[in-house]
Amino acid sequence: MIAMYMFLETLKFTGMFWGSRYREDLIDVILEGFRSLSRESLLFRHYIPIRGGIDLMVWIVSDNLKPIVGLKTLVRGTLGEYVDEIHSFLAVYKVSQYFQPHVDLRDYIMKVSREPYRYLVAYPMKKSPEWYLLPFEDRRKIMAEHASMARSLSSGRRIRSYTAYSYGVDDNEFLVIYELEDLAEWVDIVEKLREATHRRWVIREEPILVGEYIEDLLTYLGQSTRRA
Repeated sequence: MIAMYMFLETLKFTGMFWGSRYREDLIDVILEGFRSLSRESLLFRHYIPIRGGIDLMVWIVSDNLKPIVGLKTLVRGTLGEYVDEIHSFLAVYKVSQYFQPHVDLRDYIMKVSREPYRYLVAYPMKKSPEWYLLPFEDRRKIMAEHASMARSLSSGRRIRSYTAYSYGVDDNEFLVIYELEDLAEWVDIVEKLREATHRRWVIREEPILVGEYIEDLLTYLGQSTRRA
């Protein structure tokens, strides 16, 4: 089975970070740590969150937990009092039981890692116990309807979707991530997808995290304390 770990972390830099006289040194530590973790990952990206209360989103895809544990070590050990962890979601990115992929998932991740889209939308998801008590063939047909609607609505648009599985390793059952270029367009698509039958069994899709891709962390983290 082809499987990869998918991880999303949101961080808040404390007042001690923004007000520190050693902030430039701390930023150097963060940048060097991220460069090292990126080399160990299939995909490693960071985003400016739109949601309040967080300062940075980090998205990792890896063959193993090493870069994920490395991020935790950097945040909890090296940075300590300067950074708070707000949200962490762990999942396994693998082939769905309902569909056969058209491409090798690992090759797909390697390809898309070279071209980030402007926005990331991510959220955990959970379904009711009644969903899993439906006959498999019924579930397969319901998910096929959802997939068909999603393909039709997103056709010709710059949208990538990733559904990863969190059974037994998180409080939720899925981690759903989208890369896209147009948020207004995305709102229209999601509104229409609310009509899909499978929505009857979805019981949680929050928090919804939206971030804009940023490559120049130095400038972002180097802003004056008035920014915070």
